[in-house]
Order: sequence, then structure tokens, then C-alpha cells
Amino acid sequence: MNFHFKDSSPSPDTGIGKNKRLFLHAFGTLALPSLVIFILFLVMGYGFLLPLLEETFTKQKYDLCRRMVESTISSLSSRHQDYLDGRDTLEAVQERAIRRIRDLRFGENLKDYYWIVDGRGHFIMHPYREDFENKDPSTVQGPGGELLAQLLNRMREVVKDKEGGFLRYQWQWMDNPGRVEPKISYVQRFEPWNWIIGTGVYVEDIRQELALWRNRFIAMGLVLTGVACGIAFFLSLRAVKLQKRELLALQKIQDSEKKLRAVFDTSPYGLSVHDLEARGAVTEANQAYCALFGKTLPEILGKNPLELGVEPSEDSLDSSLSQLARNIPISNVYETLRHVSGEERSVLYSVAPLELGNQKLAISVIVDITEQELLSRSNEKLQKEIQTRSRDLRHLDDMLRKRQSLVEKIQHQMEILEKTFKHVSEGIYITDRDRNFLLINPAFTAVTGYSLTDVAGKKATFLRPDDLNPPGFHQEMDKQLEQNDHWEGSAWGRRKDGTPYPLHLILTRLTDREGTVTHYIGVFQDRSELHQSQAALVHETLHDNLTKLPNKVLFLDRLTMACKQAEESRSRLAVLLLGLDRFSNINKSLGYSVGDEVLVQAASRMSDILPEAGTLARFGGDEFVAFIPFTRNPRQALRFTEELIESIRRPFLLKEHEVRITVSAGISIYPQDAPTPEELLKNASLALGRAKQESRNWYQLFTEDLNEHMQIRHDVENELRKGISEQEFFMYYQPKIHATTKRIVGAEALMRWIRPGKGIISPVTFIPLAEEIGEIVSLGKVAISTACRQTREWNTQGHQLQIAVNVSPQQFSDNAFFSSVMEAIEKAQMDPAMVELEITESAFMTNLSRAVRIMKDLQKEGIRFSLDDFGTGYSSLSYIHHLPLSGIKVDRSLTFDLHTNADTRAVISTLAFMARELGLELTVEGVETQEQFEFIQTLGKDLLVQGYFFSPPLLQEEFLRYLLKNQTLPNEK
Repeated sequence: MNFHFKDSSPSPDTGIGKNKRLFLHAFGTLALPSLVIFILFLVMGYGFLLPLLEETFTKQKYDLCRRMVESTISSLSSRHQDYLDGRDTLEAVQERAIRRIRDLRFGENLKDYYWIVDGRGHFIMHPYREDFENKDPSTVQGPGGELLAQLLNRMREVVKDKEGGFLRYQWQWMDNPGRVEPKISYVQRFEPWNWIIGTGVYVEDIRQELALWRNRFIAMGLVLTGVACGIAFFLSLRAVKLQKRELLALQKIQDSEKKLRAVFDTSPYGLSVHDLEARGAVTEANQAYCALFGKTLPEILGKNPLELGVEPSEDSLDSSLSQLARNIPISNVYETLRHVSGEERSVLYSVAPLELGNQKLAISVIVDITEQELLSRSNEKLQKEIQTRSRDLRHLDDMLRKRQSLVEKIQHQMEILEKTFKHVSEGIYITDRDRNFLLINPAFTAVTGYSLTDVAGKKATFLRPDDLNPPGFHQEMDKQLEQNDHWEGSAWGRRKDGTPYPLHLILTRLTDREGTVTHYIGVFQDRSELHQSQAALVHETLHDNLTKLPNKVLFLDRLTMACKQAEESRSRLAVLLLGLDRFSNINKSLGYSVGDEVLVQAASRMSDILPEAGTLARFGGDEFVAFIPFTRNPRQALRFTEELIESIRRPFLLKEHEVRITVSAGISIYPQDAPTPEELLKNASLALGRAKQESRNWYQLFTEDLNEHMQIRHDVENELRKGISEQEFFMYYQPKIHATTKRIVGAEALMRWIRPGKGIISPVTFIPLAEEIGEIVSLGKVAISTACRQTREWNTQGHQLQIAVNVSPQQFSDNAFFSSVMEAIEKAQMDPAMVELEITESAFMTNLSRAVRIMKDLQKEGIRFSLDDFGTGYSSLSYIHHLPLSGIKVDRSLTFDLHTNADTRAVISTLAFMARELGLELTVEGVETQEQFEFIQTLGKDLLVQGYFFSPPLLQEEFLRYLLKNQTLPNEK
């Protein structure tokens, strides 16, 4: 393999003069463009870039002032909303806002600040000139006063006809009040508080920053030009050096050819040169190439790769030659060669095209990888073994991690128990199996006065004062503890100082797996305060919290006694029911605190007028009731009523308000109008209703026309009872739709009264009447029985629907409610899980524990409960977590303006989130529009909807037709 070069000896004209001319020519050629570019740089910079930079920088300062003021206005709006929502007073909100804005800074070195001007045109906040705050600008002396007056006038002009704007003005320098500089500012009015918020920057600051940028621009141009000239100088020197190196390179090439030949011959890899025009015949090969075949160089020269066994076939050889002819190299081809000894060798070869003059050659590199292949197989086997061991180690590591996690959880739980033991308000003590004290908590010491040192080595029985508890009390307690491993009840204890105190005690006996007693745990609560407050509780139970007058319970008790006394003495008494006229307007306009004060003063005035033999009480809201005994002439009671009405007419002076209000009264007389206290109150209520309707500010007696009205009501009651006996009540069914799938999943059963000749009577009319006359339980049984039978029929027909039935509070409180529900389900032979009972909060407010017990008993049978009319009461959220509910139902009053009222949408969204977090099914009633339905669909996947948008309540035949037609509702209606 021979390489030939031309003569590379130095030219005789090479010398110092030629090098100097070459340097000057190269330097001039390279430096001239740099100078031209520097000149263009200065022209463009001063003519275009710097003015544009100045305009952009100034605009940024303007925008910065505006954005900072708008951000502060947004913050004030949020604080004003806190005041509107009643979370804080206006003065406190404004004070916090001023304090926060006073400390705000921005801009370079945080030297820019805010100021606030009130509606009078006075500074109420200026962080650097506090001497200007809350002063009349006209009273400020000196140049600062003139500048202040001019600034305030211009600020008010800017925000007079628009929300905000910019202004330029002269102002004193922050650190030097004697220095006056121009400023640019942005001001904006905050309408709710009539504040003007402003901030600004000094023009001098802008100029200084622009000057700094101008100097940077010039310096950058000079630096770039110097760098370009330096580069030109360096390249010129390099051109001279390269000429010298060229001569030396020619000599080195000849030396390299010799070295390359030596490398070719001594390379450990097989190297060969092939003639592509002779089908790849070998023209040159090194000793390593020959050794692969076990042949000498003469035996290899002139043979092509197919003849040597490198290519497996003619087609493969032709393909390789074609690829090399297109100057495409062949890389890392695996092949098996056969040595002359018969041994097979694994090789990798690569071939690259090589052109030398007019010759088309290729150079080949071939590497013997036989040993590496054997080593690779061994490595694969070892790798598999390592992987197997790694899996075992990972499994072991996972087990150790799980155990460590379990230990950490146990340690965390123990820390929680330890903190609970130390900080719980109940006293706790732990003893061994022989009742010897082992541990007490701080609350134990706080209640009893005994420390751990005092009780160490003693039995817990020493805390039992037999003289304070009934005979045999502790023996019975121990007996139950041994039988049930638990005892709970009230007892008396004695403190270390000898003071007795009532307590509620819970004792627990712990045993091991074999049943052997190991420890006793006692938890007790000091009930001293509760015991001491019993008298106060009795008083609160019988008196109104606000006015301290007797409440309804105490009043009825006294009225009952007064009726008996009147009967015995053959005297009479008048019952007055009083209602303040339009009292709700006071609460709405002046607030509930003012309304409460009016009620207190009104109660005081009426109490002052009330005769000693009478009683005045408050029934709630704005209603008061009183009774007055008299002998023969009722005029005595009427005069008292007139005096009472006149006393309320006088204005009520309440701090900042003067309130005027009137009162109406209804009067019934015992015994001529009614023989019992309940009927007296009812008749007085009817009279009060007529007084409210006809005149107000006066009283009405229960007269014959009211008796006539009562007779009409009695007739309606008879018709209602007759309608129940003659089965004039029918069940209608309104579909319940899954909001996401639009599939009918159930129905609500709704009762209607169809009176012959009078049409359908709304439940709003007959349900309250049925509750009042005690027939609601009968109607409820009819509703549940009918709904169960109908659901069983639909299920038999293949329609798996869940039926929801409304339950009245009276029906729910009936002792036979559980048995009546189960009887209806058993007669219908249906699955109890298909029944859902809808209750309102009034069903459990009077006796929560009993309601929960009934619901849990029915729930065990598979019956579901949902809370109806959710969102209309005041106590739903406080009771909901106590009840075993499956779902809640949003009242239609929260749905009607859902598509127009953002507050309503927020409430519905919150209820949906709460139901999802509590695991409750949410049903939205009253859906009547496409917009309402689409919004509800966005709240979750498992919501149910119900309303006239899909269907009104239907009779059973109509409901079945609707069900067959609308198994799945379309996307739009």
C-alpha cells in the first residue's frame, strides 16, 4: 500500500518581506468590515434602538404604576367583601388595608410606594410624609403644602369622570425634601370607600436608567469592535503561521505514510484492500487478516470475499459490491469463517469505499470475536443467575419495608394514644389484675387531687366512698363488670381534700387470649358543673332565653291551673295572643340584634302593665301570649289590652335608632269561647289572624263568624276522613333520572286527593290538615302499601326501579311505624332494598336518639333513608352526621334560579361535594330547564335529578308508558 506525494521543500521566495505583506493584507481585509459594522451600530442605536428603548421603558413604568394600583384595588375589593359578608367591621377592614399598603414597595431598590387620599381630599396614608396625613392641604405651610394642594386637585380631576388615569406633577425628593423633581403617577378611585389609590415613579429615575443603558450601548459597541480587531489581528498572524506549517506538513505526510504502513502491517485486526472493479479481489492484506484463514498473503491476494468464505453467496457478494459502489459503507456484519484447520471462527467485519485516483477500492476491517462470543454466553448465564438472586433480594426487601411500615404505623398510633392519654379532659387510670394502680393521666390528678405518687401501691377501690353512694352500689358494679367486662354509669367520688363530686364512670376489664384478666381501665368525667347547673337548666327549660319570660310549657301549665281556679270560683279569664306587626322588616333593615332589643323592651313594657294575677309568656318569634283573670265584666281585660297596645306604640329608643312598631291581638274568653287551654289558644290565634288581616294595631275577639269558619274546617275534616275510607287518594309517580346516563333509576311516590266533582286536591292543602286531625298515619300506611305493591308489579315486569316514599314527622314518631313499614313490604313480597323513605329534619329534631334507633332498625332490614327538603332548614348540617342516611335531596327552592344565580350554583356545588365526601347519594329536585340539567351534569357522575324537565308526577299507567318510551333519555329534550 503505497502513497506518493509531490516535492514539499520550501519555496525560495519565502521571507520576511512576503510575510509582512501577507499580514497587512489579511489584517486590512478582516478589520475593515468590523469598523463599518461599528459605524452602522452607532447609527442604528442612536437613530432607532435608543429612542425605542426609551419609549418602551417609559411605557413599562406607566404600565407598572397602573398594574400595581389595580392589584391594590383588587385586594381592597376582597377586603370589602369580607365586610359585606359580615366577617368583620368596616373600620377594622380599612385599618388593616392602610397598614398593609403603607408597607408595600416596588421598583428599583424598592423605592416606589403607594398613597391613599379620602373623599375629602386629605391624605390618609403617605409612608414618607406622615406629617401630611389627615390634614387639610390648605393648612400645610411651605413649598410642600403648595405641591400637596396642586397634587390633590389634579388627582381628583383625573378620577372625576373616569375610574383612573395618569398625571405628571412636581414632588419633593424622598431623602431631600428641598429637592423637587417631576414624577409620573397613576391614580384610581375605589368607589365603595371613596378612596383614591395612587403610586408613581420619579422621572429622574427613568432618565438615569436610560443614561445607564446608553452608556452600556456605547461600551458594548466599543468592546465588540475591539474584539473584532483583535480577532482580525490574531487571524492575520495565523495566516502567516499557516503558510509556514504547510511546508512542514508536506514533510510530515511522507513520514505519516511510512507510519501508516507500519500500523497496517502490525494491526491486531484483519485489514485488507479490495478492488471493486475486480469483484472485490484482495489487493492488499496484513498479517492478522491472513492468520484468520490460516493462509499466506500470496494465497489470499486476488481472491474475492466469496472465495475466502467472507460472503455466503453470489447474491450477498453482489449486494455488498453494489452498496459500496454507491459509497455506502457496510458496518458490523457478523459471519462465521472456517480456518484451514477446520475450526470455525466468529468474526465481525466492516467495509468502507476508498477512492485513490481513478481506482475504486474498498478497505475492510475484520475482528475475531470468537473468544468474546464464548465470554458473552458465559455472561448471559451469569446475568440470569444475578437476576434470579436480585428478584429474591427485592422480595426480601419488600417484606422488610412492609414490616418497617407496620412498625412505623404502630409507633404513630402509640404516639397518638399517648398524647390523647395526656391531654384528654376525662380522668383515666389503669390498674393491674389486682386493682393496683399502674398509671394515671394529668386529668385524673386535676379532678381528684391525687398524683401518681399518692396512689402508687394502692388499690383503686380506695377511691370508692360508700357513704356517698347507695348501699350495695359498688358490689353490683363489680358484678356487672365481671359478667360483661364493662360497666358504665353515674356515681359519687371524693377528692383528696375530702370534697364530694358527681362523676360519670366507665370501667373496662381487659383479658388475654386465654381469658385471663390482665388489666382494668377506668375513664371518668367530673359532672360537678352539670350538677350545679341543674336549677339553671330547669329555669332555661321553662323560660324564653331572650326575654326571660315564661315559655309555652310553663304558660300552658299556669293557664291550666288558672282555668281550674276560674271553674272553682265561677270566674272567667281572657287569653290574649299578641303579634308584633311587620316585625320582620326590623330584622331585615336594622339587623337581628336591633330586633332582639325591640322584643326585650316590648316584653318589659307589657310585663309592667300586666296585672299581678296574670301571666305573660313568649311563644317564639314576635308572638307573645297572656291570660288575665276577671270576675264578670270582660271590659277589664279589654282595657288591659288597649293599654298594652298603646304601650307598644311608643317609640323604642335603641342606641342609634328610633323604632316605631305596633301590635295586634286576638282574645278568647274562658269558658264561653272554649273549655280547655289548647282550644282557648287556638281560638285566640284565629282572632289574631283576623286582626292582622283587617286592621292591625288593634285587637279582635273570637266571635261567631270565627265559629262558622271553624265549622267549615270541621266539614273539610269530615270529608278528608270520608275520602280515606272511600279510597279517594291515589298515588302518582315522578321519575328519578341518573344525570350522567339519563337512565330512569327510580320514582318518587306522591299522593293526590281526587274529590268527586272537585278535581285534584294538592298535598299542600290536605297534608297539614291530616297531620292536625291525626289522620296522617293512616294516609302514610296507604302510601307505603300502594307504592310497594306497584313497585313489585314493575319489578315483575322487568323494570328494576327503586321507590321513594315521603314520611310525615307524625307518622315517623308513631310507635307502630316500624311494624307498619315491614308489613307493607312483606305483603307486597318485594325486596326491602328497593324502598327508600324520605324524611325531613323535623322528624328527628324532637328526639334524635329515638329517630336514629328507628332508622337503624329499618336499615338492618335493607331499607334506605334520604333527607328530604335539604337546604331549607337550619339544623340539617348539625344533625346529618348522626343519621344513618343513604342520600340527601336538594329542595326545589334551591333549583329554580340555578341557571341565573351564581350564589345558588355555588350552594348546589358545595352540597354535591359534601354528599360525595360523606358517601351519600344526591338528588336534585325541581329541574325544569336544559340549562339547569346541564349544570348539574358537571357536578359529578352519580347525581340523580327529578323535575318537570323530564316528567310531572304520573298515574301508574301513564308512568309505565313513559318508562317504556324513555328507558334512556336523549341528550337534549
